[in-house]
Amino acid sequence: MRKPFLQFMTFTLVLLISVSFSSFSQLNESANLSKTQPKKTKSSATYLDTYIQQLSVQSCFLVSVIFEVEDLSGNPISDAVVTFNESENIAGDYFFNEIEVGTYAFSVKKAGYISVDGEVIVNLESSEHFVGITLLVETFTIAFNVVDAQENEIADAIVTFNSVANEPGNYTFEGIEAGTYNYRVEKDGYITVESQAEVIDQNITINVTLSIVTSITPTQLTEQWISLYPNPNTGQFNIELSLKPTESNISITVLDTTGRVVYRFQVTAEGETFSKELQLSFLSKGMYYIHVQVDQRTVVKKLIIK
Repeated sequence: MRKPFLQFMTFTLVLLISVSFSSFSQLNESANLSKTQPKKTKSSATYLDTYIQQLSVQSCFLVSVIFEVEDLSGNPISDAVVTFNESENIAGDYFFNEIEVGTYAFSVKKAGYISVDGEVIVNLESSEHFVGITLLVETFTIAFNVVDAQENEIADAIVTFNSVANEPGNYTFEGIEAGTYNYRVEKDGYITVESQAEVIDQNITINVTLSIVTSITPTQLTEQWISLYPNPNTGQFNIELSLKPTESNISITVLDTTGRVVYRFQVTAEGETFSKELQLSFLSKGMYYIHVQVDQRTVVKKLIIK
């Protein structure tokens, strides 16, 4: 940095000026005394000398405070907002210049991170005082409340959140950052529920209702947005869906009559239609349920394999 060098040169220059004016004043006084002239008042040059000395000494005792902000992995964070001594800089400006010796309060903030508040003691050990700050990502806790159609608690369902499956009955996920996540709730004998959850800035609880497979009435084939053919079949069949402009998340689950999941397929589709040929010839002959979920729309069909 050039500032310490400039301060040193300024201080040296002031000293030279001070010595020169002091010597000049002494010569003047000697000459005046030899001529027995009356004593004169202090010259304007002496006042200037004193003023410059005061300014220079003050500037030599000012410090630059510089914040260094990074994440837990040591990666620099370039757009945090730092407030120092009640003065808030724009995002990414971590420099505070001409700070006097003392103790100052500060805060460092960035969306998605835990804010840091503290104090910094500024001294004269160096013309630059560096303050290292580590920001931790803000995380939240996601809990699930799983019940049946009569609102009775289901204590042993399996919940998968963001591709992480907990043990049966463990419905809590901790350390979740802000974002949008997929989740799935399943239990033998019940229709699997799949959806998304958005985590913004607080802990959330997600309520899920599971329906017993035998209590589900298959949707009649009059539904215009889904086509399943041939049915019955030998395990090889086609499924076609008509999608709304805002729909893209498709989940297809095949269950046996006990509610056991025997096949699952998920995809993010584009366009107005989606079609797929399914090969389930490995399944035994009998009746199955095919559960199709497209974003917020759900349909259940009977599937006969012969």
